[in-house]
Amino acid sequence: MKRTLKAFLIIMLLLGGVVAFFFVMMGGPSWMARHHRFEKFVKTGDHAAIAQAAIAVIQQTGAARTYYSSDNRTFKVTSLPQAISDMRPSYVYVEPTGMSIEFCGGFDHFGFNIRKDEDEWELSWYTEHKKQRLLGLPLEKTNTANLASGNADRKIDPSSPQR
Repeated sequence: MKRTLKAFLIIMLLLGGVVAFFFVMMGGPSWMARHHRFEKFVKTGDHAAIAQAAIAVIQQTGAARTYYSSDNRTFKVTSLPQAISDMRPSYVYVEPTGMSIEFCGGFDHFGFNIRKDEDEWELSWYTEHKKQRLLGLPLEKTNTANLASGNADRKIDPSSPQR
């Protein structure tokens, strides 16, 4: 009986070690930190400032562009307005009618979308299983001149990569 219990405990310890190893190797702690930041911005972030900064970048950029944060690709998230870069997303994808601010990719996606429809810009958050609208901004209140104050503090130069 003691021998069986000892063998069982050793097997459980080994199994626990393997699970912990794969959790760390698959980015578990990093995923948890990104998910915590995302949830914080969903619950307490200045959604209007985030949307206005995103709209200003979309309007300045024109053509589709992807901004990356932590590697040596062409554009860095740190070159975006502070309302977006302070969120420390994994990447930000800009296209003429919207922006995605992604905190995690691969097997689990979550972040924010800013999309233009016929009469407003909509800010929503999303996960793999759910999407929820946070706010809408009327188009007439979101032209580039109205957004040039504070929230869109960093101009994007589409002709030069920012490293």
